[in-house]
Amino acid sequence: MQIEKIDNFETFNKIRENWDSVYAADHQAQFFLSWIWLSRWLQMVHEPWFILAAKPDTKDSSYVAFFPLKTLLAHQDVAGFETEICMAGNSIADYTGLMCLPGYEEEVIPAFAAYIQQKLVWSSFNVKSILETDTRMSLLLRNFSADSFELSQLRIQSVNEEEPDIYLAPYVSLPDDWEQYLQNYVGVNTRQKIRRFLRKVDKSDEFYITHINADNLESHIEILLKFWESRWKKQKGDTLELIMDYYRLILRHCFEHNCLYLSVMWKGDRPLGAIANFVDFQQKSMLFVITGRDQTFKNPPPGLILHADAIRYAIQNGFKVYDFLRGNEEYKYSFGAKDRQIQHIVVKDKNGQNKQEDVRDLLPLAFQLAVRDHRSNRLTKAEQGYHQILEAQSNHPEALYGLGVLMRQKGDYQTAENLLKKLLQVQPNSIKALFGLGNLYQTQDRLSDAIEAYHQILARKDSGLNLRN
Repeated sequence: MQIEKIDNFETFNKIRENWDSVYAADHQAQFFLSWIWLSRWLQMVHEPWFILAAKPDTKDSSYVAFFPLKTLLAHQDVAGFETEICMAGNSIADYTGLMCLPGYEEEVIPAFAAYIQQKLVWSSFNVKSILETDTRMSLLLRNFSADSFELSQLRIQSVNEEEPDIYLAPYVSLPDDWEQYLQNYVGVNTRQKIRRFLRKVDKSDEFYITHINADNLESHIEILLKFWESRWKKQKGDTLELIMDYYRLILRHCFEHNCLYLSVMWKGDRPLGAIANFVDFQQKSMLFVITGRDQTFKNPPPGLILHADAIRYAIQNGFKVYDFLRGNEEYKYSFGAKDRQIQHIVVKDKNGQNKQEDVRDLLPLAFQLAVRDHRSNRLTKAEQGYHQILEAQSNHPEALYGLGVLMRQKGDYQTAENLLKKLLQVQPNSIKALFGLGNLYQTQDRLSDAIEAYHQILARKDSGLNLRN
């Protein structure tokens, strides 16, 4: 079995037909592994991403399996930067994993495990957001020998006991008939409410539901996000805008690819609530993504009505699963949901064979992390970061300058001078290096040296050089 590494959009786009065929044939595949979702999400990922793609050892054969991953830098207190391999969808996808054509698992999974162990350099392999029903991921992890690797299962407890358990993923296995669902899946009280309220909306001139189309796309998305923001603004804090940007982009993208069910409930001209679901026609599932409602309006209840309307649509169109995704909020179970467990496994190398020795492939990320620590006055971490970058690339201009400035802050003037002079060797016309030296000399009352540094800046400017550094 051949394993190839895909790490650019040009190749990823070319294999869409192959990807879609594997996705359609894999009964364990889920929407966050679809080409549609990944093609938008990967454009938002700042970390280096890559996809391990498996094909049989035959010429011109198609890929039979895909494993989307990405690389993160972890900053250790003593060791500096270490590299972590994790799932490409982590931070936003409710589920992650790999997908494979049926019948190839016994060849593909050991090959993926061997590639990760032998070809990738990492300190930890973070396998997060895996459904307990994903048997292939369990098989993959079994290929990490207990003699060489330590596997630990994480379960991060919520700070607030009232917060939902994100290691539970409620879902409803849908029947073929709406009436059968009402009779057998929900309680008497909920059944009566759904019938009464849907009938009220279906037959009312006052209440009604609109569904997304090309004309109302933007307005419906903004109605939904406005409701969501009003509910979660305090809890989400600084991440609020980032989350809302993700929703705007992914909802538009999914609409363009015919996989979005977004509806708004109204009373006259007043929106009362909105809901968005991903629609997975290949896997016959609807995935509840985001909802919001007018918190001052209670009767009829917009949340109940919009979920019931979506479930009715799903059943009428032959879908088999209504997935509430992560979180065990109580209301989900009133619709007949049952739980699935989410697993989070971390693999550590006992022998250190995969320990990151340098960060050559991740210098831009390493530098960003060092600068962030520097600006936050975490000088020890920043110094470790700059040193590790310079160990990987001794003439890295930004790291030379950053470490030089940091050494001046610490009072190690000789080291700061050496670093800035080395930067001038790398970039002879560097204005910031000369300014740094001038400021350093002034701090030490070496005024003649400072004047000379400033004269050099003026000389370079007068020469008409295009100076950017």
